[in-house]
Amino acid sequence: MKASKRQPHIILIVSDQHNRKLAGCYGDGYIRTPNIDRLADGGVIFDNSYAPSPLCVPSRMALLSGLPPMISGVHHNSQTLPSHIPTIAHSLGAAGYRAVLCGRMHFIGSDQRHGYHERLVGDHSATGTANKEAPMGIFDGTTGQDARMLHKSGSGRAPVNAYDEDVARAAVDCIANHDNDQPLFLTVGFYGPHNPYVCPREQLEYYEKQLPPITADDLLIWQSKDHPAMQAWRASRNLDKVDIRTVNKARAAYYGACETIDRHIGKIVDAADSRLDPEKLLIVYVSDHGDMAGERGIFWKSNFYEGSAGVPWIMRHSGVIPPAQHISRPLSLLDLAPTLTACAGASPLPGTTGQDLSEYLCRGTEPRERAIVSTLSDRRCGPSAMIRYEQWKLIVYHGYEHPELYNLEQDPAEQNDLSGRPEYAEIVMNLRKELLQQWDPEKVQQISRLSAEQLALIRAADEQHPEKPIEQWQADIATLRLD
Repeated sequence: MKASKRQPHIILIVSDQHNRKLAGCYGDGYIRTPNIDRLADGGVIFDNSYAPSPLCVPSRMALLSGLPPMISGVHHNSQTLPSHIPTIAHSLGAAGYRAVLCGRMHFIGSDQRHGYHERLVGDHSATGTANKEAPMGIFDGTTGQDARMLHKSGSGRAPVNAYDEDVARAAVDCIANHDNDQPLFLTVGFYGPHNPYVCPREQLEYYEKQLPPITADDLLIWQSKDHPAMQAWRASRNLDKVDIRTVNKARAAYYGACETIDRHIGKIVDAADSRLDPEKLLIVYVSDHGDMAGERGIFWKSNFYEGSAGVPWIMRHSGVIPPAQHISRPLSLLDLAPTLTACAGASPLPGTTGQDLSEYLCRGTEPRERAIVSTLSDRRCGPSAMIRYEQWKLIVYHGYEHPELYNLEQDPAEQNDLSGRPEYAEIVMNLRKELLQQWDPEKVQQISRLSAEQLALIRAADEQHPEKPIEQWQADIATLRLD
């Protein structure tokens, strides 16, 4: 099938764990992201987009299927999307697209494609049902959420660097060799800027000099404002054992990792712009969730503060989407699937709960206001969820009486919890009621417990009869180093 005005080539670039604020187009004055900024200048930037879950697998499966975790059943990283649930790749494939996955998507089990016709680079993380990662040499144990990982942040070469170089190279080759007569849906999945936070020495030194340092007093102030659930969150990740020098070094390295991703994005955008007709080319950049990047003295994801739950989302389609456009309305990555299928003239995915944004983008108008929900199954701290409506964000922790409430227009840094004030009781009640219509924490907890028992049995079987890794990328350990 030939590409038409209604069927643009679609390049979907998905990074892992990119804090929404850390791009020049989102207002950060220190980060160097000229390529992301270039995309934003030519298209639309979503100022308040959120992950369906601030965790890799549930967010990615929601992005691809258009189904939130409560419907898909994918709540944590040991699960994956059942093969009978169609994805964007199925929909676009049925519409005549060549659907190619290049790099990370965090599929687990024998189905490593979920509708994609080709896969150019396998995942770096666990692909088997026993959920075991490939060896990473000196970086073993650095992909999780534990303070020990922060001590291995800095300059050098980690698996994240090697993997993303391979992915960028394969993506550029795919674009260069693609037959323009068939519409292309290329999904490029990067590992960075996910931990371990490792970047070239020049970048580390630059950000160590440029960034205002976090102080020990800052940490004490942040900790004094912690909700009891977040106190438990910190303790479960051993963050009380991290010194301030390590915090600042890890933050600088994370900034460097974001800059590295920007450079890879630039290579792909340049290749697409030179090879494919710009007026028949839709480029999308998103991340599956964010990273706290040292804010509040914490890192990683798995919470509902803006750094973790918020995601960058940029779309450019020359001649179709007006340039330099900002959408301020809160949105969800669940909106991506219905938007892309509409842009491609493809069949919508069954049961999707997101909204098609294509008409709003073409007209340069704001989509309708609605509540945005994100949910989490954290095995260490239990289920939690957030709801964002207009300027309000409510965070609910299952098992705790009091939530958190923030007015993000007046308090974008989320420093002033309003939930305990009588004048906001009705807002809390209404938001909680709306949230519980879409989220069942008791059910999530039951699923999490059952899943843990199932995984334990699978791992026991794997010890007796080890699984052969399925399409799994492995680093050349001899090339890895931490300066």
